[in-house]
Amino acid sequence: MRALVAKVALVCAMCGSAALGVPASAFADSQSGPTTTFNAPNNSAAGWINAESAYISHRHQIRITYKQAVNSAKMSFYFAVNHSHSDAARAGARATLLSAVATADALETSALADLGAGPPVVGPLNLSEYNLERQAINQDYADTVDAQRVTFQAEVAASTNSAEIVTARANLKIAIAQATMQRSAELIALGARPSKRRVPSGGTGSTTSHSRFHLN
Repeated sequence: MRALVAKVALVCAMCGSAALGVPASAFADSQSGPTTTFNAPNNSAAGWINAESAYISHRHQIRITYKQAVNSAKMSFYFAVNHSHSDAARAGARATLLSAVATADALETSALADLGAGPPVVGPLNLSEYNLERQAINQDYADTVDAQRVTFQAEVAASTNSAEIVTARANLKIAIAQATMQRSAELIALGARPSKRRVPSGGTGSTTSHSRFHLN
């Protein structure tokens, strides 16, 4: 059954060295290139919102690509296992799946690093900007938790004993706890909801970049 495992690996090949259901180019296509800069034209409120919205969309797409890659690799794993007739073939399929998860994680991390930070905020946030930032924080949290659950499912699928499942579940709980704490810190840093609309001061005042988070 080595030929079958090799065929599955070929179908799911990524970068010519690891198996995944989504090619590395999918991660590249989810962003605008190395160290993308999202600038707000003329420091206007509308310009900043447009730039920030584009940044959030790009980041979300990178997360989606990761989940699609891992899920595709998991489906290929199930196909290989269901059509295998030896322990060696099943072991090869498990190794291929775990390699795919590791490669997807590395590509996602690289894509997020290339994406860079969002557009800086000049002056206090107005209500629309505040709501967008809050939405972005919650979206990051949801994406991170979803990605961790997808990873957990793949690790459980590739597990060979109960100890590995226990470890995978513990890692999932830790990751969710970290994401929850990070979201709380982001929301605290964001501050209270503004009582009325305030427009950035056209280049004067302090410049703040609200960070996003990513759990490896």
